[in-house]
Amino acid sequence: MEDISSRCRIVIREFPGRGRSLVAAEAISKGRLIERSPVLIIPEHERAAIDRGLLFTYVFIWEKGWQEQDLYRHQGRAALAL
Repeated sequence: MEDISSRCRIVIREFPGRGRSLVAAEAISKGRLIERSPVLIIPEHERAAIDRGLLFTYVFIWEKGWQEQDLYRHQGRAALAL
């Protein structure tokens, strides 16, 4: 089992006009584990159903090299952290 005391401390913060985000609460050294969580991958062909509802506010883009703003194009795969 993983020693959670070795994880970096993170907090969820609200950014007015931008939404919620995970933010490091301490310096993160290269290679350090920040968080590990199982995810539910949402295929692109199912994005329309997810993107119309409340779950859209909880998904992350799941395409290598894509950035947050790409999520709002409603293309590619997305993931929901469990």
